Amino acid sequence: MPMMMASVMGGSQLFGSLMQGRASAAQAAAQKQQFEWAEFTRRMDTQIKNREIAKQNALRWQQNNNIATAANQARAEEEFWLRYNYDNETGAFSRQAKQANDQLASAITGKGINLSSQTAKQLLRQSLNMNKEAMVNKRISFGNRMLSAERKQANALASRNFGYNAHVAFMPGVDTSPDPGSIMQGAMMQGLVAGAAAGFGGYQSASLQNTQTQYMEQANWQGVPYRI
Repeated sequence: MPMMMASVMGGSQLFGSLMQGRASAAQAAAQKQQFEWAEFTRRMDTQIKNREIAKQNALRWQQNNNIATAANQARAEEEFWLRYNYDNETGAFSRQAKQANDQLASAITGKGINLSSQTAKQLLRQSLNMNKEAMVNKRISFGNRMLSAERKQANALASRNFGYNAHVAFMPGVDTSPDPGSIMQGAMMQGLVAGAAAGFGGYQSASLQNTQTQYMEQANWQGVPYRI
């Protein structure tokens, strides 16, 4: 009888602990599932933001590339025609200058002036200096136009936007919810300890009650009043 009572009390404690542990484990599992869903949602949101950032960066890169291509092509075309016109102008000017010098020499000799005389040399030198000065001016003008083409290219390239956006880093959260398996294991251990304690207490109580009953029955049989 005492062993039966101890078993009943111990089993009741174990069953109660297991039921409470099951409820706590179910709650912990629900918390963990909520955390995992929130993490999944945050991860998806981060990926969506990074895709949009990548699209914006790609579009900005394409715009920069178009600006650079147009600026380089415009400078190349402008420099080609500047050089083409300069070569034609200088070639034509050289021919005109030679023709003018020949005409001047012919006019000098036509007037009976010796080309080796100081007057003839001075006139020819003045004409040569004028031609040189005209060529220098043409060269300076050509250089300024080439520099202007380079500056146009630089200004166009400076309009590019290199402010590319960095991707958003995903920082995983910390799951602070308890482990359902650990909860059940703890509940089982707690139930076993509580059941053993309750069973032992029930066994002691039943044993004491059984002893008292035996004493009372023996005293009554002998006709001696039993007192506790």
